[in-house]
Amino acid sequence: MWMVLIAISIVFGLLSVWVEYSWIFLIALLVVAANVVLVFKYPVWGLLLYTIVYLFRPGEVYPMFAAIRPGLLVGGLAVLSLVVNQLVLCGRIALPKDRTTLTLAAFLVAMSLSVFTSYEATETVNSCVSFLKIMIFYYLIVSLIDTRKRLIQFLVVFVIMIAYIGADAFQGYLTGDYIHRMNMDRLTGSTSAGGDPNTLATTLLTAVPLFVVLGFYFRNWAVKMSFFFMGLGMVALVTITGSRGSMVALAGITFGGILLTQRKVLVLLIVILLGIGGWFLLPAQYQARYAGLLEISGDLDEASSGRWTIWQHGVEMFLQRPLFGVGAGAFVWANRSGDFGPPNSLQPHNLFIQIAATTGIIGLTVWLAFLASLLSRLRQLLISTSNIYEQYWIQLFAKGFLVTLVALLASGMFGHTLYRYTWYVVAALVVVLSDQVVDKGAERKFVPEPALSSTGAATDNLRNSKK
Repeated sequence: MWMVLIAISIVFGLLSVWVEYSWIFLIALLVVAANVVLVFKYPVWGLLLYTIVYLFRPGEVYPMFAAIRPGLLVGGLAVLSLVVNQLVLCGRIALPKDRTTLTLAAFLVAMSLSVFTSYEATETVNSCVSFLKIMIFYYLIVSLIDTRKRLIQFLVVFVIMIAYIGADAFQGYLTGDYIHRMNMDRLTGSTSAGGDPNTLATTLLTAVPLFVVLGFYFRNWAVKMSFFFMGLGMVALVTITGSRGSMVALAGITFGGILLTQRKVLVLLIVILLGIGGWFLLPAQYQARYAGLLEISGDLDEASSGRWTIWQHGVEMFLQRPLFGVGAGAFVWANRSGDFGPPNSLQPHNLFIQIAATTGIIGLTVWLAFLASLLSRLRQLLISTSNIYEQYWIQLFAKGFLVTLVALLASGMFGHTLYRYTWYVVAALVVVLSDQVVDKGAERKFVPEPALSSTGAATDNLRNSKK
């Protein structure tokens, strides 16, 4: 410790001579040192910190930090602390071996194999690296969330960061930082965590079920209403992205929510009233955009009118390169090549065509196995906890995750959502609940707490059933 103190004194003594405002570097060093200690002492802090950095993207917000790769540093530190703690406590590195995780690892292998047939190998390599980052995120979640408290902590941090992405995009919108396309002003993200209008809409909308279940989970009314209003705010922001595919996803969320709730009539009435009120509050440019959803004919934008053509190109890519596809992330390069029809630079606009065309039959089979295992886990989770009063909160979150998956699938029908991190964050949380609650026993891993007052009539029914 004395040697460290002497070294710091020497470094900042020299900085004070040659560098102006060297105290800023001292504060930064102290913050970094404190976080390193916290991450190694409490590895779950590494996960929370990585979640913040992953979604905030400091290298994009502050280009001066891009060179040091904050995401890579924090992610590497979090993984290192996890590995060190596992070696100290267990004497070995414990890797998840469940079917969901293995299918994701296999899909990464399928992506890597597509490099050999890719129309743009560099882009395929970049896609593999991006997916590897998502897998690191997934691995940290599955390995570190083993208590109810940690699950709630992570979800709160995650949805608040999603709310930040939406609020930051809206702030830019108010100051003129938006995309004017298709005769409308379209909300867009300020970093790649938000993305283009369609991607931003998917990011915000698929988090809405998580805001809702957190609102039901907490008993404090101020906290409860905060999450409800943030979820409603995400829906409002989605409307000014101009993404018609997101409206399909919103319909999926609404349908799934009504189907899973015990107060179907009340929820349906609230949805109808909010929908009518929201429509009349929506500016005319957006009303015209969404009115197109109800029109069978009329002028559509290039992506809409050419969607069938794009899908045909995607099917042709799959038929010509059925084994490995045209390369993960390389759909646009293949599409503009002219080898599969009239060249254009549009994305696939369909999740399953995206997978089949870019990673071939191997990637499609593996990814469908991943999806099937995920839905199977959710089904098992809902059945095994359906009559256990103390595990009502597990039912609540499982239903929220299921609705999120429905929204992702709905948006995937008209969007290329394969690399959206929401898929894999929800998958990791489902694995956490399934493996560590159902398979290993909720009594050992998650200590039951008193019933939540927000569960309403459903909880009362369960309480009476238990009595």
